[in-house]
Amino acid sequence: MKLAKYIVALVLLVAYQLGIAQSLNYSNDKLWLALPNKADNADAVPNYNDRVDKQATAVADVFYIHPTTYFGGASRNDRFRKPSVKRIAKSVMLSQASAFNQCYKIYAPRYRQVSLKILRENNQETDKALAFAYADVKLAFDYYLKNYNHGRPFAIAAHSQGSYHAIRLIKDFIDGDSLVNQLVAAYIGGHVVMKVQMDSVISKVNYCNTAEATGCLLNWQTLGNDGYYQDMIDHANVFYKGENIAATGERLCVNPVSWNTDSAIVDKVNHLGSVKLASRKKELKVVMVNYLDTKVQNGFVYIDKPKGKLFNATGKNYHIYDYNLFYLNISANACQRLDAWLAAH
Repeated sequence: MKLAKYIVALVLLVAYQLGIAQSLNYSNDKLWLALPNKADNADAVPNYNDRVDKQATAVADVFYIHPTTYFGGASRNDRFRKPSVKRIAKSVMLSQASAFNQCYKIYAPRYRQVSLKILRENNQETDKALAFAYADVKLAFDYYLKNYNHGRPFAIAAHSQGSYHAIRLIKDFIDGDSLVNQLVAAYIGGHVVMKVQMDSVISKVNYCNTAEATGCLLNWQTLGNDGYYQDMIDHANVFYKGENIAATGERLCVNPVSWNTDSAIVDKVNHLGSVKLASRKKELKVVMVNYLDTKVQNGFVYIDKPKGKLFNATGKNYHIYDYNLFYLNISANACQRLDAWLAAH
């Protein structure tokens, strides 16, 4: 009896390994959290200033890569079996991807992301899991280019784990390729970017240092004043390991209100508005306008304490709210950069 149970378990394990190793077919709409031709959470708009979804008339695209929504389980990579993982990913679409629906068509693939537990272990299993997840993202981006893009200008937007994959996409597909001429900008939210990486790995995609710079990448990660940030730096060491570059030296960052890289304090009058975390479209609401003073220092953007208890943070680390806090500024800037790209082309 024990031998029979062992054989069954072994067969199931082999079947699982073979199954998870299979490539995904991104012609299947179910593998996309957002597509312009279907109703999804990227279509959401906050009830603010008569805002409406404008994807139908958008002349550009955004390829959005979601952050970690798989927090733990038996597998190092998501197997699309936990309904809660998909539900959280859909929630992220509301407060992140939807910011781009004023001037971009939104394409957001599902992918077999690395679990948060494995990300934090920072070992060889982490590297293997990241490579596995990136293979899905790479396949989805390749499918997007061949079947949806049709030579249109595009942006890349991502957050946290998604931003790691976005940087690899830039290196593998865009940097040094003609696609750089189609790139409006890459919004690498919630991820450390090192100057040494820009100097030695990425050659043609520059760092954005103004609000209208195009063909470039930018990043930001949010802390409260005197906030704790060692965990973000530790994550950078994990993410750069694949490039054999230590995450040391100068950290780059833009202010997601002014979109400059200097350390000047940007007055709250320039803060266009934040949205709270939402799980349904009707919950996507603007909750703070002209509220946050911001400044860039040590490769992070620092803010005063947000209003009330809407944005709670351990150690003053507002990582999960990187998009929420600056939602309307990100949305406005995405259109501003597209206008600059169109004017130049």
